[in-house]
Amino acid sequence: MQLLSQLAGMIDRAFQVSFDQLACVTVDSVSRVVSWCGQFSMLAAFFAKRAPERITLKSLYEIRHFCAVLFCCLSLIALVLAR
Repeated sequence: MQLLSQLAGMIDRAFQVSFDQLACVTVDSVSRVVSWCGQFSMLAAFFAKRAPERITLKSLYEIRHFCAVLFCCLSLIALVLAR
């Protein structure tokens, strides 16, 4: 924890941002990564019902392209709805 506070202090001095802004960006980044992992896991669970083999890293790797296309489509929909 002390290392994190020292790192935050160095970033604060380097970029002249407040600790509150840095905390918000950090929390937002972590929550987005956790959300993405959750979505990926949900997709893996959805396809597990259809796949006759166990879920392995290799099987998760095979749906990587589908997840990328789905993510791009959802991003485009979000951009259209944000206007």
